[in-house]
Amino acid sequence: MLSRIFKARSLEIPQIGLGTSQLRGTLCTQTLNYAISLGYKHFDTSPSYLNEHMIAISIARVNRNSLFITSKVSYGFMSHSRAQMSIHKSLDSLKTTYLDLALIEWPGVRGADRTSKINKDRRLETWQSLIEMKKKGLIKHIGVANFSKHHIEEFESSALELPEVNQIEFHPLNFNKELYNFCNEKKIQIIAHTPLARGSNGIWGLLDVKLMAIKYKVEVAQVILRWTLDKGIAVIPKSQNYEKIRKNSNLDFQLEPNDTEYLNSLNKNIYISADPTGVK
Repeated sequence: MLSRIFKARSLEIPQIGLGTSQLRGTLCTQTLNYAISLGYKHFDTSPSYLNEHMIAISIARVNRNSLFITSKVSYGFMSHSRAQMSIHKSLDSLKTTYLDLALIEWPGVRGADRTSKINKDRRLETWQSLIEMKKKGLIKHIGVANFSKHHIEEFESSALELPEVNQIEFHPLNFNKELYNFCNEKKIQIIAHTPLARGSNGIWGLLDVKLMAIKYKVEVAQVILRWTLDKGIAVIPKSQNYEKIRKNSNLDFQLEPNDTEYLNSLNKNIYISADPTGVK
């Protein structure tokens, strides 16, 4: 499973990766070392996670070209010059000459009201900065995170290159069909962050989902991840538990159509992480 990829436009991305939020210090390096030993190649980080310098230690052990490393421009660096500063700092911290993927982490600006015009202005400015860095070879692919449909349409109306990726919260409780269909239509690869809804009882506590796991002889997490992959969406579940990291990559089973339909029906537009829909 770990060698399988999704393709969207020029992007080729491993279907399964490891989220690294809250992994710090030696715990971070030990966890990544274990994941790499299993064959993980796709690692997602951000300056806001405060672990890029520790990730550098682990990825130095393997051929850089075999890995897919994502970092982000956080909402405190939303401007042309500050975005460039952020990316250069990430490259320095990760001890790499390029990022496979760089994302704008959030559609709003730190400290700004959600309805402020500055959000749109800074998004466009930051996006143009990423486009420039991609042309220079510092970034191979560029995208966004937590963007709604109208945020992406702004790039289109400004005659700017569209994102290759939109990393969003995606799981059975948050299946935004309009955004999903839009990204597919525009050939924007979706990556699911928070793909397991952080163990929410809204999914994990459901008897039918538990019975699915028993039927397929897997864990509930594996059922949810399989459902997500079947929609052409890459997943980056976060864990520091070695057994969970191993099982999250073992998804070689198929859901029956009725089980897929049941999981499709669970959507309640629930955000476990921050809800970006009100950001103008």
